[in-house]
Amino acid sequence: MATVAQSSGDARDSALSIRMRIVFQECSGAGIIPSEDVRKILATQPCQDDALVALVRRVLVDVHEGNQPLTSALVSSLLQKHAEPRAMHTTEQLEVLRAVAEHFQVGIREIEVYDRPKDIALARQVAMYLLGEMCRMPPRQIGKFLGGRDLTTVLYGQGAIEDRLGTDAALQLDIEEIKARIAKA
Repeated sequence: MATVAQSSGDARDSALSIRMRIVFQECSGAGIIPSEDVRKILATQPCQDDALVALVRRVLVDVHEGNQPLTSALVSSLLQKHAEPRAMHTTEQLEVLRAVAEHFQVGIREIEVYDRPKDIALARQVAMYLLGEMCRMPPRQIGKFLGGRDLTTVLYGQGAIEDRLGTDAALQLDIEEIKARIAKA
């Protein structure tokens, strides 16, 4: 069992490492060598890699225009400036996300951020499925709700769960238990 946890941790570390490399390349291309703290702050933003590149570039423009050093504090304040406003969500939508996270013993933030470790993928796909089925959220809205995923990712996730429900008794039980949690809330 330790090897499964270790491999999922390795996958998360690998994804973070790749995203930190993306940040480093963008910054060094602009003549700035970012600290590890700055790279980590930027790399852990909940967005896809192409959106991460665009975000880093917006931050670099602000740093250049303000003629300021690239520090953790400055990056944090610039991220607030460039953050997309998050849509208001219903209590039911948040309850689905909470119930899925509790059932699969993962953090809500892990489901939301753009990362692909296998131990999170099933939880995220179940969340996509239940948000569509129980909350009647359209796939594009689900994608935004779950860290800025695109339409095809949400449709794939929902389809994967629908396909497995016909043959996977364990998944059927998972879905029933999550729905029962939501009903109790």
